[in-house]
Amino acid sequence: MAAPLEFTIYPGADGAFFLYEDDGRSFDYRRGDWMGVEIFWNDARRTVAFRLARGSRMLAPSRRDWIVKLGQNARLVTFEGRPLELKL
Repeated sequence: MAAPLEFTIYPGADGAFFLYEDDGRSFDYRRGDWMGVEIFWNDARRTVAFRLARGSRMLAPSRRDWIVKLGQNARLVTFEGRPLELKL
């Protein structure tokens, strides 16, 4: 099993990121076989939010473990396709 993906947040302004996954081998994404995760940083609230992008779906495995870093703090996040907000 691969190590968790790490996200590093650099505070000072709001930010957003789009994480895209497909099988990397086929054109199955054309049939909807892809996953997109929208990630939003709210600097004033010190929160990071994750949500499945419209039109995408969770790919196997059905959960993702990620590490979110802000300065010296690191938190493990488990994303299973439902909206998730984390206060840092």
